Amino acid sequence: MLVRRVPVPVTSLTRIASRKHGLIFIMTKKTAGTSIELALGPYCGPEDILTPISARHDLQRFGDTGVLAQQFTTPELDRRYRRALNKGNPKLLKGLLREVEASGFGAHARPGAIREKVGPFWETAFRFTSERHPYEKALSLAAMTGKDLESVVFNDTRYVGHPWYLEDGKLIVDRVILHDHLAHDFAQVLTHLGLPNINLPHARQTDRDRRPAGEQLTANQRAFVYEQCAPEFELFGWER
Repeated sequence: MLVRRVPVPVTSLTRIASRKHGLIFIMTKKTAGTSIELALGPYCGPEDILTPISARHDLQRFGDTGVLAQQFTTPELDRRYRRALNKGNPKLLKGLLREVEASGFGAHARPGAIREKVGPFWETAFRFTSERHPYEKALSLAAMTGKDLESVVFNDTRYVGHPWYLEDGKLIVDRVILHDHLAHDFAQVLTHLGLPNINLPHARQTDRDRRPAGEQLTANQRAFVYEQCAPEFELFGWER
């Protein structure tokens, strides 16, 4: 069967690379990754890589904890980002974040770019990510963007996660935190890394229909999502 693959937007993840704790966190979209990044940020060292999240979240993170994105781009853009953050100017920050993305290694770099940036550390680090049922991600994405579900499913495939943790059908991470067991799985990762128990903040919340995702998508929508995310369904044994 010929599967129609829609190009996955590159603008779909943030991450942390912490030599201090020997970890690399790869963040997919709509999987509580922002909460994980906000939780881990204060425990990172001055040489660790923290990418920006968004202008709003970076300002919030800086105001609440003093943590800011660092070591994530060129020294010149890094300095300009820090100045904008200290000024508390969200408009200026948004413009700079677009420049960072255009530079080729910003908040939404693919794993290949992360591997190139961190070098041999990639091989020794504990690499992990978070994931969620694609139907749930599609619904969450529609609620976040205000778009209708039909448009999101067929035109905005940021619900596709596997390109960031599968290569040639094999996992390139050591652990996948599943959204359905978020607190439990995150606690296990913290124990493995020797970090204290950290409560996850609620970073992004939207009001939406809370019926099971499979009931809200049409048969055609479910079939299309499955086509795009078949490796995820197979890996995690999710129901179609």
